[in-house]
Amino acid sequence: MAALIAMFEGYDLSVYGATVPALLHEPGWNLSKKAAGDIGSLVAVGMLIGAGIAGAAGRRLGTRRLLLSGLSFFSLCMLGSALAKGPDAFAASRLFAGIGLGVVLPTLTAVVGDMSAPRVRARNIAITMAGSCVGSLGAPLLGSWLLPDVSFRVLYLVGAAALLTVVPWAFLRLPESPLYLVLTGRADQAARTAARFGLPAPHPPATSQHRHRCLGLGPLLHRPLVVTTLLFWVMTFCGLLLIFGFSTWLPTLMQTGGFSIGSALTMTCLSWIGAGVGMVPGGVLADRLGPKRVVAGAFLVGAAGLLVISRGPAGWVLYLCLLLCGSSGCWPARRSSTPT
Repeated sequence: MAALIAMFEGYDLSVYGATVPALLHEPGWNLSKKAAGDIGSLVAVGMLIGAGIAGAAGRRLGTRRLLLSGLSFFSLCMLGSALAKGPDAFAASRLFAGIGLGVVLPTLTAVVGDMSAPRVRARNIAITMAGSCVGSLGAPLLGSWLLPDVSFRVLYLVGAAALLTVVPWAFLRLPESPLYLVLTGRADQAARTAARFGLPAPHPPATSQHRHRCLGLGPLLHRPLVVTTLLFWVMTFCGLLLIFGFSTWLPTLMQTGGFSIGSALTMTCLSWIGAGVGMVPGGVLADRLGPKRVVAGAFLVGAAGLLVISRGPAGWVLYLCLLLCGSSGCWPARRSSTPT
C-alpha cells in the first residue's frame, strides 16, 4: 500500500516535466518557457508549505489521518490540472498539488518507519520509495506513448485515479502508528498493533525543554543536533534540486538539443530506471553499513555523473551517467525524510 501511494506521488512529481513540451504548444495558452519554469517551481513551493504542515501537525493529528488527507488533496488537485481552462488555473492546481505532496512524502516515510522493525527499516523505506520511482518512470513513458497525439490532460487524469483506488484501500486498511496511539493514551491498542507487526513495545518520546519551539523543531536546532540538522537540510536541498531539475526540464532540454519528444522522454526514463534499480540495494546497504556512509558515497557518484553530463559526452556515456545520477542522486534525497 505504501509503495502504491508513493507511486502516485512520484507520478505527480514527474508528470509536469513530461507535459511541458505539450503545454508550450497548447492552443490559446501562449505559455513561454519562463512561465513554464515558474509553474514548475510552484510544486516545490507547495511542497515546502506541505512539509511544514506535516511536521507541525503529524504528532497532533496522527500519521494515518494526515496521510489520507494529503493523498486525497493532491489527487483532487491532479483532477483540477486536467480540467484547467488556462495557465492561471493550471498553476493554482499545481501549487495546491505541491502542498498535498509535501504532506504525503514525509508522512509516508514516517508511517513506514514507525511500522518497521529497526533492522529492516531502511530496506522497507527503500522498497516504498522504489514505488515512487516506478510512478516517476510511468509519467514520461506514458507521455512518450500518448503525446502529442493525445491531450496532456489525460496524463493528469491518470494521477487523479488515486482518489478512486488507493485512498479507499488506505482508509480501510492503513493502521495507526503505535507511537501516536501511546501519545493519545491508547496504550493497549498500541501494544496490539506493535505485536501484530513484530515491533518493539512503543514508549513515549523523551521530553525536551525545546520540544514545542519553532513548530516542534526546537530539539533539532539546539546542541548537539544543530549542525547535523543544517547539513541535513543542505543535503535534502541538493538532492531535490536534482530530482526537480531532471523531472521538470530534462525532456525540454533534450528536445531543444535536437532529440525527438519520444527520445527526450526516454532519457528521462533512464534516470528514473536508475533510481528504481539503486533504491532497494541502497536501503539494504544502509541497514548493514549505516545510512551515513551510503548517502555520502551516493552523493559522490551522483556529483561525478553530473560533471560528466555537463561536458556533453557521447551517447552511451550520457545514458550511463543518467542511470548513475538516477540511482545515486535520488536515493539520498528520498532517504532524507527517513526517521533516524
